[in-house]
Amino acid sequence: MHRIPACVRNAALAAVGMLLSACSSADAPTTPTNLERAASADAGNQRPTGSITLPASGATFVAGAPIQFSGDGSDPEDGALNGTLLVWTSNRDGRIGTGRSFTRTALSVGTHVITLSALDKQGASYAVSRTITVNDSSSAPPPVTPPESTPGTTPVPNPVPTPSSAEPAGMTLIDNRPFNCVTATLCESNWATSLTYPTGLQMGVDATAPKSAPNVAVQWFLPGLDGGSSPATTELTFMGASSRRTLYVAAWMKLSSNFQGHPTATNKIIHLCIDGMNKVFLEARGIGNGVLLPAVGLQGLDAPFTALDESGHSVTATSHNLPANLASTSIVRGQWQKYEIVVVGNNPGVADGAIDLWLDGVHVMSYVGLQFVGAGNSGNWNAVQWSPTWGGLGGTILAPFSLSIDEMYISGK
Repeated sequence: MHRIPACVRNAALAAVGMLLSACSSADAPTTPTNLERAASADAGNQRPTGSITLPASGATFVAGAPIQFSGDGSDPEDGALNGTLLVWTSNRDGRIGTGRSFTRTALSVGTHVITLSALDKQGASYAVSRTITVNDSSSAPPPVTPPESTPGTTPVPNPVPTPSSAEPAGMTLIDNRPFNCVTATLCESNWATSLTYPTGLQMGVDATAPKSAPNVAVQWFLPGLDGGSSPATTELTFMGASSRRTLYVAAWMKLSSNFQGHPTATNKIIHLCIDGMNKVFLEARGIGNGVLLPAVGLQGLDAPFTALDESGHSVTATSHNLPANLASTSIVRGQWQKYEIVVVGNNPGVADGAIDLWLDGVHVMSYVGLQFVGAGNSGNWNAVQWSPTWGGLGGTILAPFSLSIDEMYISGK
């Protein structure tokens, strides 16, 4: 049997509500993986269990920024645990909070082993830990000021284009965002970012990220988020002469293993705007923990479009959820996948627009004859939003889940 740290033994013997001491650094794990420990004061009593949802293991934060802590505990005899029966500690700062969820902004600079201890009323305990890092704000990279450009020219991108198998010939780079900032809004400032709540968009570390590891951006869907909302929106606009009739977007993304599909099956990921109007969005179609399928949503078309729906019925409408029509594949929770979409704007008032979608290099969808906009518009694409929207109205998020992105590459002609 492995050694039980002194702080856990003390917690198991302490009365409910007494101060739980912080674990010493000698008891802390040396890797950012979870460490689970348990103790029981009574051999006849079943021990509780606990888990940490936030912050993510290995996550990095800037000193003074809000950090969301979220976890759960349950006991066979006492049921769901909360309040002083869930105690959070840091090996650097001691006791930092209690309960299932809270936000803390005053963690000291350095590496922290965060421990959640679940206690039952008979004195048994269970502890789970993970490691995070808090950096001095003065060491964070300064905001990037985009070089000045003549109004109406293509936005200045990050310097290195990312080749891609589905990118059409003759395309010009618009932007290539690796999501490498320490905080979500600190750099890559040619993107506009807004948060629904302070911890909606965070920077994380994932060594398995396929394109520009280890830094990734993570949007967190937390209980209380309304259906039809996104944790955050980060948007790149390229208006006027910078807009493009043909647009290509590649994104390397991962849905968390517990990603919960909205009851309407609508889980929007990336939005594309033509003439300033949000007409197209990439979807992960599915409900609850069921299968998620790649799809493209259309809304507010200038003219009705006829296509088969998910049940194989022919539908003529100005709004659609277009299913894959070339290959059958699915979106896998907990796995990095590459999404590529090519959209061709229509000549205003003419049904000659098109959409193609690839997942992990497989061409899964192709639709033509679309009339996105009418006369008086340019028919050019001019904005990309990473704004993963849960729903559809209604619905209740049962537990926090997330969507991560490693890199996004955008080009056009």
